[in-house]
Order: sequence, then structure tokens, then C-alpha cells
Amino acid sequence: MNIRTAYDEVPYEGASFPQSHPDRLCMFGRLYGMFPAPVTRCRVLELGCGWGGNLIPMAWHLPESEFVGLDLSVGHVEKGLSVIHDLGLRNIRIEHASILSVDDSWGFFDYIIAHGIFSWVPADVQDKILSICSKNLAPQGIAYVSYNTYPGWHMRGMIRSMMLYRAGQFDDPRKRIAESRALMDFLAEAVPAGDYYGMLINSELEIVKGSKDWYLFHDHLGEINSPLYFHKFMEFAGEKGLQYLCESEFASTITSGLSETVSNTLGRISRNIIESEQYTDFIRNRFFRQTLLCHDDVSLNRSPGVGSLNGFFVSSHVRSEGTQINLSPGVRQIFKVDESLSIETDSAPTKTAFAILSDHWPRSVHIDSLEEEISKLLWPLAKQNDAWQQQMEQTLRKDLLNYFAARVVRFRTWQADFVTVIGDKPKVSELAAYLALRDLPVTNQLHEVIKTDSLTRHLIPFLDGTRDVASLLERMSELVSERTLVVGREDSSAQDAEAIRQALIKGIDE
Repeated sequence: MNIRTAYDEVPYEGASFPQSHPDRLCMFGRLYGMFPAPVTRCRVLELGCGWGGNLIPMAWHLPESEFVGLDLSVGHVEKGLSVIHDLGLRNIRIEHASILSVDDSWGFFDYIIAHGIFSWVPADVQDKILSICSKNLAPQGIAYVSYNTYPGWHMRGMIRSMMLYRAGQFDDPRKRIAESRALMDFLAEAVPAGDYYGMLINSELEIVKGSKDWYLFHDHLGEINSPLYFHKFMEFAGEKGLQYLCESEFASTITSGLSETVSNTLGRISRNIIESEQYTDFIRNRFFRQTLLCHDDVSLNRSPGVGSLNGFFVSSHVRSEGTQINLSPGVRQIFKVDESLSIETDSAPTKTAFAILSDHWPRSVHIDSLEEEISKLLWPLAKQNDAWQQQMEQTLRKDLLNYFAARVVRFRTWQADFVTVIGDKPKVSELAAYLALRDLPVTNQLHEVIKTDSLTRHLIPFLDGTRDVASLLERMSELVSERTLVVGREDSSAQDAEAIRQALIKGIDE
């Protein structure tokens, strides 16, 4: 089955990928000393864009930028063009074309995205992808390429071979998927769970169980899946005049979590950043990368300092553990990142920054405004002068860089149109309502896919700014009565009416 047929027979669902958003690419470029185009006025190309699940939300939120996608599947392109037409977008087009057909006539792009295709296409197409990332990339442009890597895929490839052996006996795609799942279930039962091989089988089974059919079909059962070592990928990229910028998933490449001895040894045996990254992959058994590339004649600052944050917006969703934050220096304060992670700091500027950012979430705060507000709040606790101000900013920015690497804070170059308070008559974006109504992945303004249950998908189309919570409850109750919406058990009866009502109230509130 060729690539064109495979994607038409089992469409790739497609969704937004935050790591590929031009704002993230722009942010990393600026962090390392580049001068990429502002995301509010740029050109973006996505290779193998599917129906546009990644590209269309970008075009919606950045109306002054231009977006171009191409895909080999007729079904994907037709679906994408239909969505673009329905949404009335004028700044995006999706072409039915081969990657091999891209030439100089396509022009230059500030950001080029190739997500989930490099490892799944023949060698000549891989070569062409990197050529496009060079020849069609603006002088200060940034390309994003994701791909499967070794050593992690040595073990995963073994599982893939077993699944292909079983799936190869069937022609029907759905049968191939079902039999592959059945084989993994059989192996999980047959192989002793206590030994290393059993642990490997069971870890892969969890991945298979959590994968949707379309992902399993194209990722694990695809005709082509060619992982490679990071250093080999960079050799190929270097031949095209490209250099390594960083990983879009930044925290995955730094040495945090490694012992001091291991970190020191990595520094001693690595002659350059490519070797350091490769050795880190060996240690962590890495199986996937999301690499950012730029032209090799671009001068990069490999050691971002406090000045690198100039002009950035900062955001964080941390919450203080306790009702009140003690801003005094030297007093340790605990902040909760998520259910499994908390951080602790006694830095007065940093504690104050977290308090401010928490109040503004999900909005970002410009770094200059953040520092100005911190100065005002700490005025009673410090003798303010130029030296204090400078020291405060140095301390704050160093902490922000460290917490950025730990995924606690985010840096942005652009402020989306967020609200921070839910009004009496809530409203979601027209894009979210459109996607929910058509059972497509719902994307928020952080370019993240929002997991939606049945209630949420039925509720979103009614969040148009004209209904208060009481009317929303009434409408959802009507859908329950019509059996259009099921809350709780399928066999819920009239005697459960109050329980259903309370579940609706709770669900709507959340």
C-alpha cells in the first residue's frame, strides 16, 4: 500500500502541536540570539499538513500572517479546504501536492514545519524535506522537523516487527490494526511479567492500548518507519547548510535530573553540542525528537543570559500552597506546579513574580511590566535604589531561565487574546465551537488540544455569549431528556433525575 493510498484509506486525525507553533520557534530563535520574523507577520509552510489540524488554528489566531500547507492525500486536502471555507479564512491555503514538487516558486518562509513525516517517507523525500528547510527558509528562518530516533527505537522497532508479522497476513486496514492489538495482548499474557523482556512487552502494550487506530496504523504499521541517531540526522542537515538550534521540547535535552558526576562527564567527553545531545540520548534511551534548525551561517549565542529575555512575555500557572504569600526575602514559599510537582523558593523577586503571574494566568506578562510590578510590591521590604533594582532583575531573570528549563514558566513573543475571568454569559471562540460541533480536536489559544468529554462537546456550541449558567443547565437537561446527551449510566432512570442535575451543574461549572 503506497503512502497516498494509506492516508486516504485510514485518514490521519491531525491536531495542533504546541511544539511546532511559530511563536515557540520565534522564542527559541530570539533566546539564542537570532532575529526571526515576528509571528504576527510571517510566512509559515507545513509539509504533510493533513487536513490542517495544526495549521488552521494558527491561521485563525494570527490573521496578518500567511500559512501554506501541502499534503499527498486527496481526502485530507478536501477536508481542509472545506474547513477553511467554513471559517472564512483568507490567510491560508492547503495544496494537494507532493513534497518533491516544492521548488523556488513557492518562495521563502520564516517558519517551516515537518511534523510526523520524516521517519515515514522514503530516503529521497527525506532528502527533499531538508532541502526545502534550506532553500525555502528565510535567512533568519527556523525549521521544525520531528523524527523517530535511536537508541529508543531499537526496542520499539522490535515490537513493530512483531506487529507487522501478524498484520502482514491481512489486507484490510481495520483487520491489521485489530490483529496487531490482539497479538500484543497475547504476548503480555504469555511472556513472564517478572523478567526484563516481559517488562518491555508490557510497557509497549500500554502505549499500544493508549494509541488510536489511525496513529497505530501509520506509526507502528506503516510501510516505512526509519529511525536514526541524532548525530546522523544532523549530518544530513549539515550537508544542506543547516545547523542545530535546539529542541522544541527544551526540557528534554538539558542535563537536569542527571547526577553531577554524569553531567561533568558529559561535558568532558563532548566536543560540541551535537555530541553532548547524542550522549544524552544514549543515557535516556530517547526515541523521538523535535529538532529546530536554522542556516549554518547564522551566529548563535549558546549560553542565553538575562539579556536574552528582553522583549519576552512570561506566564506561569503555579499556585501558592497556602492562602497568603510571604514576600519577605529568606522565607521559603512552596508553589504547586501540578498534582505531582511542587517547587520551593525563598527569593523575594521570584515569589512576587509567581504571585503576579498566577493572577494573570492564562495571560502572559511582559518582562518589563513584570519587573516594574515587582519593584512596586517589594518597595516596603527593600531600600530601593539603582543597585537594588539591577540586582533584583538579575536574580529574577536567572530564576526565570531555570524555571523555564523545568517547564514551570513559559516564554512567549506574542500575547493571544486571553480572558482571565469567566463572565456571566460565557463565550468560547468561534473556532472552538466549530471544531467541537464537527467532532474535531478542539484547540485552545495556547495551541493545545483540549480533552473533551460528551458534556463538554455538547456544551461548547451553546457558549456563544448569550446564555447564563441557568439557561445552559436548562439546555443540557433538555438534551439529557432527549437522550442526545447521556450523563452517568446509560440506564439512568427518572429516580436519578436529581443526581443527573447535580452532575450537570458540576460539569458545567468545571
